Parts: sequence; structure tokens; C-alpha cells
Amino acid sequence: MMAEGGGNSVFTSLVLEEGGNQQLACDDENELPAQIKSNQQKLKKFVRKSEWLMKHPIRQNLWRDLCLRNTQVGPSIYEELADSGRDEEELIEGSKLPQFIDEGHILFYKLNDYGQQILHKMMFAIENAHPEITYCPLLLPLASVLLHYVEESVCFECLVALLQEQTLKYLHQTRVEYEAFLMNFTKIAAKFIPQTHSYLTEQNESKEFFKNWIWIIFEDLPFSHLVRIIDCFLVEGLKVLYRVGLALADSYKKATGAKKSNDLMSSIREHARNIPESPKQLLKAAFQFRGFSRATIRSIQSKNQVKVRNKLSELQSPQRLGHNVTVATQINSNIISHSQLQGLWKWLPERIALLKPKLIFSTSEHGYSLISLYNQCQETEPLLLLVKSVKQEVFGAYLSTNLEERNNKERKLAFFGTGECFLFSLVPEQEKYGWVGLEDNETLDATNQMFIRAAGNLLVIGGGDGDGIHLKSDLNNGWTSYCDTFGNPPLASNGQFQCAEVEVVSFDTD
Repeated sequence: MMAEGGGNSVFTSLVLEEGGNQQLACDDENELPAQIKSNQQKLKKFVRKSEWLMKHPIRQNLWRDLCLRNTQVGPSIYEELADSGRDEEELIEGSKLPQFIDEGHILFYKLNDYGQQILHKMMFAIENAHPEITYCPLLLPLASVLLHYVEESVCFECLVALLQEQTLKYLHQTRVEYEAFLMNFTKIAAKFIPQTHSYLTEQNESKEFFKNWIWIIFEDLPFSHLVRIIDCFLVEGLKVLYRVGLALADSYKKATGAKKSNDLMSSIREHARNIPESPKQLLKAAFQFRGFSRATIRSIQSKNQVKVRNKLSELQSPQRLGHNVTVATQINSNIISHSQLQGLWKWLPERIALLKPKLIFSTSEHGYSLISLYNQCQETEPLLLLVKSVKQEVFGAYLSTNLEERNNKERKLAFFGTGECFLFSLVPEQEKYGWVGLEDNETLDATNQMFIRAAGNLLVIGGGDGDGIHLKSDLNNGWTSYCDTFGNPPLASNGQFQCAEVEVVSFDTD
């Protein structure tokens, strides 16, 4: 909760643009009505249109409830996690933060020394609770804002809940996800504010703006604006930040009269610091854009993640040093020869092509059963699926995602996987069929993103107007046809095939 000065208070007193210590302008209730909190649409509209001042006490309960609404809160283990492996000296101001924090964006929002010490302690606790997080630069700024309104242990529970939420998606937790998140804004701007997008891209530092747009929101907007943005962010997730970015860009263009600047980044940062729109006006502009769906964002995000992975692979690739990536290890396959495996290896993502292949399933050893295939592939990704028909046709698929995802009860769609998946043919011809989304197709929809469907009675790779590869539960028969996801022709003659052999290859990291 916001505290005023003195003692061991975490917070310093803030100068409020809304009028300092004036009376609260809205209803002095600290709790929202239950009928609003329990209805997402009502809650969204209510929070969007509310005009709470920055010090309104409603946020202590509202933010806690929003963060924890899908979480069962048990006994707190915060202190145990925070102190694990740390002595007191490591928790003082200036101590080194976990590696998932971007040290170029350490934002305290006027937290005093004690508050900053708590923030460091909390980041260590997050590191202990979630060692799988590798890069999450928005986590610390968000924690800093939350600490102005909720107590330390509650703030930790809120952050953990936000990290675990997958439907709304609050925080990307790897560099690939985060870099793709930043890249998404360019395409979103081109779609929703085309004139402003053109105006910005014509200027010298446009790339710098589209690379750092998120930090203009978190670093340059007045704190009063940021707090109202976080109100909406906690209800609706990351898409609120995209909306605010669009509104901010439009505001800048309007204020400059569409005149070009010699220093775009400095100019737009200065505009944000002195933005003429009130928080209410900025949010009204942000929520005017229609057709801004999570499906649109997921489509762009998936596509950009593949681009980021490919870019990172190229930077790390031995080919950049004049070497060729080849597979040195032969596998005991009844389907493909070593030379065919070499050809297939050139189609793999660079980071995977550096690993050793390992045959983990074959129908000759484990039987003609899809369940047996699943059992041999537990907790393993990525995978190569190989099929040889009785007509000696050889084809298959690269699967980027663990087949155990079929058992994820939180998944709402039948298909899963990413744009790294692809289909291929080796015999009678060698050809790769990658995701159509990599071709900058502007008409992508759900049928273009059906990568993997796995169940007890079928395994399908590629969907939309047909199945790229469809294997039945007995692994004896199947079919193949054109599919919207990969734009492939049938991989076997006449589309129907009888399996002579099915194999799965994993990639050994040992």
C-alpha cells in the first residue's frame, strides 16, 4: 500500500499531478463489487473508464485480486526463497541482480533505499522460485510499481501468478520471446496506425524507436500515466502495452504536426515526459483501435519468434566461420541412409543441427502402436518423425514441441507447436515444406497455424483444408494431403499410404 515517508516505509512520498493530497475524485470504496470482479467484460470496461487518482487505496485490493484471480494461494514461502543461499550483504542496494534482469533498465519509481533493498530481495526469490526464467526485463519495473500499492509478500505472490498466467500473457521469460514481442509492434503499427507508421519509418532513428518503444512507456511517461496503464494491464495483459504504444505514437505525430525530427528518439522521449494527454485521454485513444485480438498477436508473435531464433542461430553458426554443419553420427535407421540424413540435417535450425541424433522409437523394435511412440518420446523435444511407406516413399516432419503437450489441460486448441515445424520428403524427391507464415503472408489465420495434433487415436502434422501427415493409432495406415499450414503437396502417391516403418529421432545434448 502507498505509505508516506518516515520509519521503515518502503516508499517515498510522490508529488501527484492530480492535485497532491486533494480529496479522492471517485467513490472512496476499496473493493470492487463482486458482480464486476467476476465478469471479465464488465471488469475490463469498468477499469478502462475509471479515473482513480494515483493514491487511491482501491489499488491495494484491486491489484492483488487481479493478479491472484486464477491462483490458489497457499502458505507463503517468500521469505524462505528470498533468503536461500543469500546473506544480508547480498540484499543491500547495489548488489548484483539475477541474470534475467536487464541492467540497462533498472527502474525504482522513487522507491527509497529500503524499498530498493526489498526489490533486490524479491528478484532473488523469483530466481529461486523460477530458475527456468532466462530473460524477463519487464519484471523488475513491474515489481517496482506493484510495491507502491501492495505489501512485500503479496507483491511476490502477484509476480509469481503473473509469470504463470498463459491465457492473458503478462511477461515473456526468454530472450527469443521478448525480442519477438518488441518486433511485433512494427507490424501492429503498420496495421492499426498506417499513416503514423509511415511517418515514423521515414525518419533516421525509426529502428531505434521500434526497438525501444516499450521503454518509452515504462521510463518516460509520467508515473500517474503508468499507474493507470498498469490498472488495465493487470486486467487484459500485454496487449494493453501495444495499445498504449500506438496511442503514444499517434500523440507524437499530432504534436509535431508530422514534421520530421533530426533526433527521433530524443524527441519522442521528451514528448512522452511532457505528454499533453491526461491518463484518461491517453487510454481512451489506446482503446479506440478495433479488431485488436489476442489471436492476431499470437500469430505475429509465433512468426517473429522463428525469425529471432533463426537470427540467433546464424550469429552462433559455425558456417559464419566457413564451416559446414554436418551430422557425424550414424543412426541405426531402417528408413534413411547416412547420406539422406546429411541432406535432412541442412534443413534443421542451426542450434539443433549441432547436436547428435538419437533413434528413440522404431516400429521394428517398439511395435506398431502410437501409444508406444508417445511413451518413448516422453519429455523430449524437438523430434524428427520419419515414415517409410510400403511403396518405398520416405517423408516426415520436424516437431518443435514436446508431444506431452497433448495432455496439457489448460490448452484450449486441438493443435499446438510453433512455426519452426516443417514437413519434408526424401524419396522420391528431396523437398522441405516450411511454415507458410515465414513468407510474410498477410492473410494468416487459424488454419495456417495448425502445427501438431496428438491424441491416443491419431497424430497429425499440419492442418487446415487437409492433413499434411495423418497417422492412425496402429501406425499401419495413414494419409497425406495439402494443408494450409505448410502449403505442401501430398507426400505419398495417391495421398494414402501403408507404413513399412515409422521412426522418431531425438537430439542428444549429452
